[in-house]
Amino acid sequence: MDNFESSLAVFPTAVAFSTSLSEKASIRRSQQPRQELDMTSEVVTVNVGGVLYTTTMATLTKYPESRLGGMFLAPQLLQKDSQGNYFIDRDGQVFRYILNFLRQGWLRLPEGFQDISILQDEIQFYEINQLSEDMKTKKHKPLKVKVMP
Repeated sequence: MDNFESSLAVFPTAVAFSTSLSEKASIRRSQQPRQELDMTSEVVTVNVGGVLYTTTMATLTKYPESRLGGMFLAPQLLQKDSQGNYFIDRDGQVFRYILNFLRQGWLRLPEGFQDISILQDEIQFYEINQLSEDMKTKKHKPLKVKVMP
C-alpha cells in the first residue's frame, strides 16, 4: 500500500464525506437547467402605467437583448407597486400590443388604430428590434374589430 492509500485508510469517513459532497454537487448541477426553465415559466403580474398584465418570464425575456428582456433578466432591479407587482412607468394601454407580439410573434393592430406614434415610441423604449422592423415594413396583421373609445 503506498502512502496515499494508507493515508486514506486512516480517514475513510473523510473520503466518503468528500464523495458524498461531490455527488450532491453533481446532482445540483444536473438540476440547474430545470430550475432555470422553471424560472422562465414563472407566472408574473406586471403593472404597466396602471394596467395589470399577467404573463410568464419566458414571454418577457423572449428577446433577451432588448431593454424589456434585460429588465426581466434582472427583475430584482425593477420597482414594485404596492401589491408587489413589477412596475413599469410606461403607456399601459399600448403595452398590450407589445405583449401580444411577444406571445405570438407578430403584431396585430385593430383596424383604424390611431396610436401608431405612441406604439412606435414604446417599441423604441423597449428596444425590441424585431418588432421595430415589423413596424417599419408594416408586417402587421390587422384585426377586424373596431376601436372602442
